[in-house]
Amino acid sequence: MSTVTSSHSVDHSQSHPVGDFGSLQGKAQAGDARFSTYTTAGQTSTLYSQGPGSPMSPRRFRDSVHLIEPSNRRPPQRFDPLIMKLPVVLASPLSMFILGVGLEVLASLSKAQGGFRLPGVRISTVFGDVSTQFLASFLPTLIIIPNAILWRELDWMLRSYQPFVVLSQGGAKAEETILLDYIELGPLLAIPRAMKYKHRIILLSSLTAVFTYLFQPLTGSIFQVRQTPETRSWDTTRSETIGLSPEIGNLQGFLAAAGYVDAHVTHDLEEPEFIRSITGWATGKFDFPQEPGLNATVSAVTNGIRTNVNCDNPAEPPVVTRSASRVTLASRSLQGCSHTTTFNVTADSDIFYGVDAVVCPDSPSDMIIEHRPVMFWFYRTVDGGVGDARTVFCAPNLEGSEVEVVASVDTGRILALNRLSDQVPFNDVLNGDNAGKAMNGVVFAESDNSFIQTRAIATNLLVPSAILRHIDKQEGGRDAVFARPNGVLDSTVEVYRLHLTMASKTNYFVPGEVTLNGQVVEIVPRLWVDPFPAHFLAALLILTGFIGIFLHVINRKQRKKVHLACVPGTIAGTVSLASHSGWPQLLTPYDNLYDMEQKLSSLRFSLDKRTGAIIADDDGSSTPDERSQDAEVRMSLMNTKIEVSPNPESSSFAAFQTAAGVEPWKEKNKWKLFRKRDSSGSS
Repeated sequence: MSTVTSSHSVDHSQSHPVGDFGSLQGKAQAGDARFSTYTTAGQTSTLYSQGPGSPMSPRRFRDSVHLIEPSNRRPPQRFDPLIMKLPVVLASPLSMFILGVGLEVLASLSKAQGGFRLPGVRISTVFGDVSTQFLASFLPTLIIIPNAILWRELDWMLRSYQPFVVLSQGGAKAEETILLDYIELGPLLAIPRAMKYKHRIILLSSLTAVFTYLFQPLTGSIFQVRQTPETRSWDTTRSETIGLSPEIGNLQGFLAAAGYVDAHVTHDLEEPEFIRSITGWATGKFDFPQEPGLNATVSAVTNGIRTNVNCDNPAEPPVVTRSASRVTLASRSLQGCSHTTTFNVTADSDIFYGVDAVVCPDSPSDMIIEHRPVMFWFYRTVDGGVGDARTVFCAPNLEGSEVEVVASVDTGRILALNRLSDQVPFNDVLNGDNAGKAMNGVVFAESDNSFIQTRAIATNLLVPSAILRHIDKQEGGRDAVFARPNGVLDSTVEVYRLHLTMASKTNYFVPGEVTLNGQVVEIVPRLWVDPFPAHFLAALLILTGFIGIFLHVINRKQRKKVHLACVPGTIAGTVSLASHSGWPQLLTPYDNLYDMEQKLSSLRFSLDKRTGAIIADDDGSSTPDERSQDAEVRMSLMNTKIEVSPNPESSSFAAFQTAAGVEPWKEKNKWKLFRKRDSSGSS
């Protein structure tokens, strides 16, 4: 096979059908004239002539692209994948740009409105047993991830087309065209390679493709379902107002309060509705919204009564006098109130307690016993039978105010109470003869009614008993509480205040309906946009979309110079582009990437403008004139002259040795063909 130098731009009007190497070999074996050639000192000789031939082309391969005949049908259209159509390549980045802007708007609205209210229909009734947070994380990915996948496909196509884009510019090296595989590198490793070859389109496309891998974790973190308070107006009816209960004299309210206090200390009961015992407030009752499963609080302005217990330790330790089984305990308060109580000590108990009314110097002489201050006393026997006593003096009073109450709709408990003013309607509890005088709630005058008298005795015993039980439940027990200076005082204040607060709710409020303007603060799940992932994702979407529009507009213009008849990447498609170009003859199936790079390093590659084939030229070589090359090809087709390089490594030389009947793999026959030619001459 001869080594023929030809250009890819040839006048095909004078071309003849080209024969292949097999036909030449067949002719040689049939006894036809040998047309193998060899080159000496820059001149070409043939087996038919001793005279000098045409100059030898320096190219190492045969290029027959110019012999490719035009298609009988219409010229094939330039292959353009559906994904690279103009509507697709513009819609993808544009949609991401719009999504990024929309996400920024959504984040701003979420911050301004405190999230977005979720539908009233329960999520479980629509999606089954699926958490709302899962849906808030999963559903947005159905919008973002398809755009990310489409963008990666577009990046894949850009990287697959890039070698052909470089080839279309001409004069390209092998390492950045036919040996470059951006697809195998992937978007991340393609970045440094694109920087090396200054492929700016691929650099930006790969960067944005890498960004898309952040879309999924960021999208799953954007939306959060938070339990958020939501306020709405509520017109409620207050059913109670401040007033002295007509049933206060039967002591039923005091006994109920004492019983509740004892149960509260024993079983840790919660406070009932409209009671704030920690501050001593009791308020009038009002209606709550009747909505099943409503997790809310209601606030309204109403009237309240506060009970101040005003308890103190004695001015000095109590004086205990014991005579046999009888003990006398005397104590004096800071206000000068003094009291002496006597009780019997029995062997079956080591603790004794009680509460008595006391007389103070500034107390009116006509003050009834129910309004007098009281003294709680506790006596115990310690090791050796020594007596240890504690006393606490209390002088309760009442005050009324207009208060704002925040209560739980579910339990009715007061969660917060704000005092607004001391202006309350005139009533017989805070005005008139009582004028804020509080009943001590534990000491009552004797009654002829046995039921009332029994309630009085029970109340008198239950309250100090609850205080003692509270003392025993404290850390360290009774001994630790008695050892602390204010140990007994603290327990007395807590229990006694709860008792009087409960009693005031029963005894100091009467029916009276008034419409109030309230508010319901409902705790509802709201959809919030987390600012950090939202702003981060929006920035990536906007950046990717903005860059992507320009990338594909520029790349589309570049691809117009690339004339491919089928999708790049298939084996058949690749072979069809180089099968007539000649330079693949330099490669062998066992060449690795380094070997191929070495063999092709001196070539410069481009795309044939007529056929789209990948052609190559020697870098810096002197190529004969195109017309002389065409003439040389025509002469070879007419069996007039064929150039052959005598280089034993030349595939053409080996082919002609075989055609001449000389085995080229035998060293002794390497030059036999030429010796035979010298002895026989040429025709």
